[in-house]
Amino acid sequence: MKHWLTPEQSDWSWQRLVLLVAGVWALVLPARGWLGRAVFVGAVRQVRLAEALARRLLICRAAELGVAAVRRGPAPCGAARVRAGLGARRVCLALVDRLDLAGPCAAPGAGAGMAFEAPGWVSTAHLARRVAGLQALIAEPERYARLMARRLIGSTRAGRTSPLRPGAPPGLPADLHDLDGSALRLAHSGALAVLNAPP
Repeated sequence: MKHWLTPEQSDWSWQRLVLLVAGVWALVLPARGWLGRAVFVGAVRQVRLAEALARRLLICRAAELGVAAVRRGPAPCGAARVRAGLGARRVCLALVDRLDLAGPCAAPGAGAGMAFEAPGWVSTAHLARRVAGLQALIAEPERYARLMARRLIGSTRAGRTSPLRPGAPPGLPADLHDLDGSALRLAHSGALAVLNAPP
């Protein structure tokens, strides 16, 4: 079995993901549905980073699965489809990077969907669903790796083929000494190696 990240790198990156998601949830849970604008924007940045890191770690893990293991694994259904963003209206965790980051969890002024029901306060409903999607992935990484592997195996279909957007990953911090940013850069490098590997 080929490892696209060393076991130590993989373990460390997954640990960073767990800590990152726990940190965001610690902000969202006590907020009772509302966060101050500045805190909300910071939480959104962390969620973008966590989602980008999760996708890239899933690509690396998916590449380590054999085709037979992917095909015999359980198919996504019900809540699993919702958590994976498959055939669901309310996506918690998309398996692909968004090309346009404007939307309900975008920073203020970045696009439509930001409703400020009270001055300076923002609803955390959509953000909480995205955090819940990340928590579901952390709880069942192998299931999500199979979902990603199925997507990669079927990526010859028409339309967008790569789960990664061009350029830098979403949410990547400019600070080279940021540990979460380092984990994202490492996972991004591994994911690109997987996607660029010869068939």
